[in-house]
Amino acid sequence: MIRTQLVKKEAPLTSSVLNHVVAYDAIRLFAVFSVIAVHVATPVVANYNSSGKTAWWAGNLYESLFRSGIPLFLMLTGVLLLPKANGLRFKK
Repeated sequence: MIRTQLVKKEAPLTSSVLNHVVAYDAIRLFAVFSVIAVHVATPVVANYNSSGKTAWWAGNLYESLFRSGIPLFLMLTGVLLLPKANGLRFKK
């Protein structure tokens, strides 16, 4: 009986893997969820008479809480595209 052993070769760590920040993924996930929540809540807020007062307040609350999605995408894009400024000194 011949046994073969599979040798799993690991890929070399590249600079993109070494510089991966999990917090950026969490921010991106929250931003995606918040954009979807705003799009779901918008028809409820726009149709105040047909949706009722309680539904309107709930939709307005969701819209207010999750409006930060687009600015988060913009800030995350700036963080990832702009070079880091190391060694900055400020004069007093």
